[in-house]
Amino acid sequence: MERWLKSSEERITDDIPSQVQHLKEINLRHEFTWLKQKLQAEDSPVVFCHNDMQEGNILMVEDEAVTSNADAKLVLIDFEYCSYNYRAFDIANHFMEWTYDYTAKEWPYFKATPENYPTSLQRLKFICHYLKETGSKENPIDVLKEVEVFSLASHLFWALWAIVNTKTSQIPFGYWEYAVERLNAYYQLKTKIIHIQGIKRKADGFD
Repeated sequence: MERWLKSSEERITDDIPSQVQHLKEINLRHEFTWLKQKLQAEDSPVVFCHNDMQEGNILMVEDEAVTSNADAKLVLIDFEYCSYNYRAFDIANHFMEWTYDYTAKEWPYFKATPENYPTSLQRLKFICHYLKETGSKENPIDVLKEVEVFSLASHLFWALWAIVNTKTSQIPFGYWEYAVERLNAYYQLKTKIIHIQGIKRKADGFD
């Protein structure tokens, strides 16, 4: 992200499209620094992550013996972004990918579907299965809160990725539009998290 940050800062000082001129008013480095401190405070375990677990990279094995979705086997593909990373980033990023459809046939070739974000129950079930598989005795609710904070990282990560790709990628895709979408989602979630944490601090008698 730090490498993309520098490239993104240089990119938005260029002659960019008129519809995204407002990006020049955003202090990306300030957001990066604030988020870095926020994420470090979560103390999420570092594990080997896929880092791009969106629907296009999750395949279902076709097998005549499979009688239902419950019996289906899933296979992950596209390990381009794999690396060691915070556990909560991979989970948060997967949940966020529920809300983006990349099968759109017309520009900008994606569609934001925030209504598809997994419910609290769906997220909790996913985390419970994850913890069971890893043998962890952690409280799923604590992990769920950790994941919500790391959703901010997913938004900022892919916003920077999109800004960089406006100049380097030859693939037809609305990179500027995607950067704006992810940054808008980042700020909306940031406002929500700060508000909730402010209420909690007051309830705990810190303010």
